[in-house]
Amino acid sequence: MPRLSPDARAALDRNRPKPLRPSPQLPDAERKLWRQLVAACPAGHLTERDRPLVETWVGLTVASRKLAAVVAAATGDALLDRDSPASRALATSMTLAKTLAALANRLKIAPLADHSAPHKAAGRRAPPQGESPRLGLVGRK
Repeated sequence: MPRLSPDARAALDRNRPKPLRPSPQLPDAERKLWRQLVAACPAGHLTERDRPLVETWVGLTVASRKLAAVVAAATGDALLDRDSPASRALATSMTLAKTLAALANRLKIAPLADHSAPHKAAGRRAPPQGESPRLGLVGRK
């Protein structure tokens, strides 16, 4: 394969999409996580339209890590007592985990998030027109 000239390399660098930058109002912990996420994604994967979802994801991830520290420091009795802060932290962290998983799928940063890729969607077969599947059988509407 031929090597790129310095001019060609410079042209490629100019056309490369800029990484999504964190908002100035984000706290330091969220900014650090933002940069880690953007660095882990391919160039151009996260765009400006993803900003609200990424901000939500980093905020919830930081909160989830704080709750995980509370749960890890708790005793078994404290986790079983419904009124204890550790038990409430565990319940909240479970809710956050579900929300983070949904956001990760939406942002296509989850390990199995490519399930809806266009090249895979073309391989799925839609039911024939005028027919709909019922209980595993194809029947008329």
